[in-house]
Amino acid sequence: MKALLASALALVLLPCGASLAQNTASDEGGRVLGLENAWNHAIESKDTKALDMLLASTFIAVEIDGSISSKSEFLASIKDPEYKPSQAVNEQVNVQVYGDAAIVVGIFRIKGIEKGKPYVHRERFTDKQAMRPDLSLHGEADDVRSFRRAASRISGADNRSPQR
Repeated sequence: MKALLASALALVLLPCGASLAQNTASDEGGRVLGLENAWNHAIESKDTKALDMLLASTFIAVEIDGSISSKSEFLASIKDPEYKPSQAVNEQVNVQVYGDAAIVVGIFRIKGIEKGKPYVHRERFTDKQAMRPDLSLHGEADDVRSFRRAASRISGADNRSPQR
């Protein structure tokens, strides 16, 4: 009888545990999307201090042409006075959280003016974010584990066209 009761209780509680795990993954996915949006806003406003905090020191960008940029090279490209983004958005975003890592796949669309010419870029991307103890976004050290971009913008097809 006790074994039957224990089995019945397990069957009732098992879906609750799975639901809790799913909610936790969903919460983490939402945090990752928030960081993706913060990244885009920082690019639009050329806020290299915010980008510096969002990106891990090991950040690497694999560009459309296959070239690789370090974190410092990427930040320098954002600071370039000839680079004037006006809009940066993600479309069709999918986040998968795997323990202490997240993979984000989507389409990145950015428009603006570069070297005096209007542009619209649309590219597929894969971002990897790792959960790691780090400085908080407010700058003080803490024990909070937060997602940081370990590597980013591994880009696929690029549709570049002049803005009309």
